Amino acid sequence: MGRSRSATDTDLPFELFAPDVLVFEEAHKFKNLFEAPDYLGEKPKFMGAGLASKRAYDAYLKARWTRAQQGGRGTYSLTATPYKNSPLEVGFALALVTDALLSFGLHAPAAFMLQYCQIEPTLITRPDGGVGTRPAVIGFKNLRELRNLMRLHVIERDALTCRLDHRIGLPLPPLQRHIHTLELTPEQLAAYGPERAAAANPKTSGKDHLFSIFNRMQQYILHPEATCGGANPRAEKAAALALDAEQTGHKSIAFMDRGGDGGDSSAFAAYLRAYVQAGIPVEAIEVITSETHPDAVSRLKAEKRFRQGHKRHIIGSSVTREGLNLQHMTKHLIHLDLPHDPQDLNQRDGRGWRQGNPSEEIHSHLLLAKGSFDALQYQNVMGKKGWIDHLRSGNDSGRNPVAFQAENTALLLAANPADVEAFIAAQAAAQQAELARQEHRAHWAAVQTFLDTATLLRTRHAKAQGRKHGSTAQDQHALARLSTDLRGAARTLAGLAPAFRQALRYSQPLTWIDDLPFGPGVTLTHGSAQYVVKAVTATHLTTQAGVNLDLDDLELATDVTLSPEERHYGAQPLDGLPPALREEIEALLIAPPEEAAGPLPEASDEVLTLTPVSTERNFTLFIGARRLSVVVTPTLPQVYAPAPGG
Repeated sequence: MGRSRSATDTDLPFELFAPDVLVFEEAHKFKNLFEAPDYLGEKPKFMGAGLASKRAYDAYLKARWTRAQQGGRGTYSLTATPYKNSPLEVGFALALVTDALLSFGLHAPAAFMLQYCQIEPTLITRPDGGVGTRPAVIGFKNLRELRNLMRLHVIERDALTCRLDHRIGLPLPPLQRHIHTLELTPEQLAAYGPERAAAANPKTSGKDHLFSIFNRMQQYILHPEATCGGANPRAEKAAALALDAEQTGHKSIAFMDRGGDGGDSSAFAAYLRAYVQAGIPVEAIEVITSETHPDAVSRLKAEKRFRQGHKRHIIGSSVTREGLNLQHMTKHLIHLDLPHDPQDLNQRDGRGWRQGNPSEEIHSHLLLAKGSFDALQYQNVMGKKGWIDHLRSGNDSGRNPVAFQAENTALLLAANPADVEAFIAAQAAAQQAELARQEHRAHWAAVQTFLDTATLLRTRHAKAQGRKHGSTAQDQHALARLSTDLRGAARTLAGLAPAFRQALRYSQPLTWIDDLPFGPGVTLTHGSAQYVVKAVTATHLTTQAGVNLDLDDLELATDVTLSPEERHYGAQPLDGLPPALREEIEALLIAPPEEAAGPLPEASDEVLTLTPVSTERNFTLFIGARRLSVVVTPTLPQVYAPAPGG
């Protein structure tokens, strides 16, 4: 009961309001519904969930009560940052709008964690700078399942979607991203030397704690006037970008999370002075921090001044990145430092990159100092972005790039920028190769899923047809479920390369090992050699070159392709299916990929209303040559019964 309290005589119970609809604006503020669960007696490193939030728990209980009164509906969430660090945040976000997680067996955060997180003992960097071993989230699994769960309850729109949808009617200029690398001044280099030495042997507390060292290294770059002295290349670059906006009739927004309170001695004041020295009128600049603008009213007044043109340049702290509409004539978005989360970077850009900005294009600028702490921060943010991209990609699993090793941290703090750049390039190349390998396996797994589902459906259909007194209710339920699964598998295959769809006709026996097919005529790469399979036994592969490969070693195989010889083809995996279903599946398999469908139609006569079915499903709708995806929500029962005679 630590997260609740007893009502008083003056409290109005939530039930008294009895809302028909409950909408959570900025729903990411309710993400920490429960504390991260333990694994083997301690919380895994890189789990990404903080302490339990009373505000989130209160919202969760109100949402559950509202859905109970509205037949499972009536709760909605709106957010631009649905998740940042962990699959747990996806589960918490879904719990606000649906009770379906229970039916998937996801009754607690621990179940969600075990289903979607790969946890292993891993070498990690401790806060004191040392290293140790601790259970850590080293990767993610079953992401296709998680994405399918999200698809049932999440409508996701991004800037590209809005730009393609012609019905919105508000322009969204293209966003150009730039990375500017700045040289350290002699004063900054001199200050960095002792800090690097201290970082190699940090203390457990005080000014030589690792976090204190990192903070000083940041301030040498952001605000040298107050720390190490000398010029401020970052302020000069930001002022030059703002001046470009001023001279072309546009506006600029600069973001800095670690700039102080906005007073005369803060970094914000130093950047304001740099703007003025560059030629921008001081009356055109406004600094926005939690101290200068402590409440929503004062920030909305600043937004109005910016929109009306009284202020044309904003230098703001973290309070600026959410809740403000600053798109009017904004041209330059300047990141003076990096936030901890990539979604916060998107939120910053979203202040100016919004519908209705009349600028021809918008520029987002990252200012990074060579050989500085910026390298570690940039790698960290891009690593988190990598996991979010995994969640949106077609892969079923992926390594967690957030999990830094101790040796990585040491290299990123090196004084030689070339070492840092070479390391990041090597990391990117290795990650790209791993993603390609995972994608290759994921595509073959989709082929296996289709073939297995078609076999099950064909067998169950024949069994139902062979019953003396006709199909049973269990037959109908199983056939309806398998038919839906086969449609989904066909849609997945339709988006893959033709070689994977051609595999459906492969007539040679295939043995599936670690989501990869092996059989006569199959070509694979193992180590540095390429082989053609002659036969598969219970323990090994026999190749045409006479080399035997142990089946346990095939997880290292890459570039698996089927034989190009036509004599190896001729299978008909759809034989034995009901004719109507077979025609539907064949149409799905030859349909163009989803992304090639183009924007939604503008004409109202091409917008259709479909009768809902028993469970929420995704369908493909053809209107002439146009292919549309349709999500149909449940109200009416659906019954599948095999037609007499097949």
